[in-house]
Amino acid sequence: MARKTSTTTTTVDHAALAAEMVTRYQEATGPAKTAVRNETQAAINAAVDRLDLDAMQAYKAALDAMVPAKPTAAPVDYEALVARRIATLRTAAEALANGSVRPAGIPDEVTLDLDRIATLLDEATHDDYAEEADKLAAEKVTRATGERGSIHAAVVRAFEASGADSLTIAEITRLGATDDYKPGSGAVAARYFTSEGSRGERDGFIGLDATATEPRRITRA
Repeated sequence: MARKTSTTTTTVDHAALAAEMVTRYQEATGPAKTAVRNETQAAINAAVDRLDLDAMQAYKAALDAMVPAKPTAAPVDYEALVARRIATLRTAAEALANGSVRPAGIPDEVTLDLDRIATLLDEATHDDYAEEADKLAAEKVTRATGERGSIHAAVVRAFEASGADSLTIAEITRLGATDDYKPGSGAVAARYFTSEGSRGERDGFIGLDATATEPRRITRA
C-alpha cells in the first residue's frame, strides 16, 4: 500500500517583505543602501519570472520609495538680493570717488583729479545717465553663500591669521582671502574710508588715515 505524501504550501507576504526592505534602506548608509536597492530589484525580476503580479508591484513600489527625495529649495529673499545690489553699487561708487579703485581702460600715466570728478558729479543730473544707470541696476542679481563675499569676514580672517592689532589694506586682501574669494583692495577701502577720510568704527574695526610715512591701515577698535 503506497504512503500518501503531504505537502505544505507556504504563503509569502511580499508586501511585508517589501516594506521591510524600505525600512532597511532608510536605516542604511553608503554602500549598504545600494545593496538593499539591488536586492529589491532582484526580487522584482524574480516576481516577473514567475508571473507574480502582486509581488512585482509590491517590490516596485518599494524600489520607488527608495529614491531620495530632492531637497526643497529655500525660498529666495528677493528684497535681500535688491538690498545687496544697492549696497554693492554704493560701495563701488565710493571706491571710485575716493580713488581706491581705478577703472580698467584708463592709462596708467593718467593721474585722476578726484576733486574735478566730484565737481562733475555734482553737476550731473539724473537724466544724463538714467539709461546707463537703469541698465546697471537691472543686471541679474546673484545670491552669495555664507561669508564667501563678506568684506567684514575677510577682515576678521586676516586679523585672526596675523594676530596683529593693525593691518594695511594690502595685508587684509592677502590674509583674508580664501580658496575661492579674494577681497578687492577697493572694496576693503570703501568699507572703512570715504573720500573725506576714515568712517570711524565699523563692526569692531577702525580705518586709520594715511600719514606721510604710513599707508591707510585698519585697526581693531
